[in-house]
Amino acid sequence: MPFTPAKVEKCVRCDKSVYAAERMEAGGNIWHKRCFCCSKCDMLLK
Repeated sequence: MPFTPAKVEKCVRCDKSVYAAERMEAGGNIWHKRCFCCSKCDMLLK
């Protein structure tokens, strides 16, 4: 059986890889916790 690498999800804001410890899902999208913030004031959202 050939090796198939795991699919790495990408953050919709920064387009970098998101791993389980830093992953957040909202609106059907995947985000880094630090990237999930207000676009006007940069306050982190929860």
